[in-house]
Amino acid sequence: MTDSNRRKEIATGLFIFLILFGGFGFGEFSLRLINYFRFGAARAGAAMVDDPAGPLVVDPATQIMRPRPGFSGGNIQINELGFRSPPLEQPKPESRIRLAFVGASTTYDFYANSNETTWPHLTWRFIQDAVPGCHFDYANAGIWGLGLRQYGTAIDRYIAPITPDVIVIFGPGIGGEAARVAREKGRPSDRSSRLARISFLWQTIEANARTISRQRAALRPEGKITIDPTEFARGFEDGLEGAVRRAQSIASVVVLVGQRGHLRRHQSPQEQIAAAASQIDDLPYLTVGAMLDLREAIDAATARVAVRTGALLVPLAIPGDDIYWADSVHFREPASRLLAELLEQRLLGAEQFRTMLRQRGCDCGGFRQSLR
Repeated sequence: MTDSNRRKEIATGLFIFLILFGGFGFGEFSLRLINYFRFGAARAGAAMVDDPAGPLVVDPATQIMRPRPGFSGGNIQINELGFRSPPLEQPKPESRIRLAFVGASTTYDFYANSNETTWPHLTWRFIQDAVPGCHFDYANAGIWGLGLRQYGTAIDRYIAPITPDVIVIFGPGIGGEAARVAREKGRPSDRSSRLARISFLWQTIEANARTISRQRAALRPEGKITIDPTEFARGFEDGLEGAVRRAQSIASVVVLVGQRGHLRRHQSPQEQIAAAASQIDDLPYLTVGAMLDLREAIDAATARVAVRTGALLVPLAIPGDDIYWADSVHFREPASRLLAELLEQRLLGAEQFRTMLRQRGCDCGGFRQSLR
């Protein structure tokens, strides 16, 4: 082999290496940039909590991982109290009517492009536009991964001190409780590789490979666990009622949002797998049918809690079309807007809310149509 040919081989090898390395680096950079604008952090997984300047912090008093007070990054702004909403005047002025929104990542509104496009913000804006004679403010107290068993603690520690007049509670869905039941049945949690814990690109590659495998098995019962929907809903119902009772000890009006997701019974098997994709990855030990059974059971449980407690119920009447859903449980902006409209209509039509407004000196003779 001549020296010229040898140099060409070395140059070709270096070129291929640079192309592969450069492609990996570009993919990593792109995913980190997307994550920064969406979630306010350019780091993967648990590193967002470990980072002292990151978007999340663990409250030592409750061990709840919540938004870091005062954080600002990407499309995320967190106020000084740890809420994804504007600063609140404390103590609350007597003339102020305060709305508080309690829930997990769907309440935080993961995929909203800004604080101003989250459904809690839009609900506040629509109501303020409809009742211009009153001064409203709000707190979006959505917390990533908040479990139903933590709702009461979150209400006591984070919501009670801001003395809201209205508390909207959106339950956490089936994920956390189903995972707990699965652990009790001996199903271990997934563990990502070390590389996936530091690299967004490798994390995405691993997740996609895992999801493809799990989607193939999602409609089959082999290797799955059985969770009784009635028993599951009973535990959910007890926990949700406890949260509502705590909220009612604080606020004049409590609202419950119903439970529906992207996955629907009328969809074809292929559509169901696509709609349930993120939950198939999170809950691989459940069939798609079991996911539907559990979701419908907790939706019915939410309605029963509303009847028993006198809380206002807002069914989650959002279609299952892709335009409304970013994944199995999180909204796109049309869904956030639609839920805000449903909440506005329910509150403005409720005598509980009107009575509270009259007691606060608001003119309820006729509500102005919100500007959309």
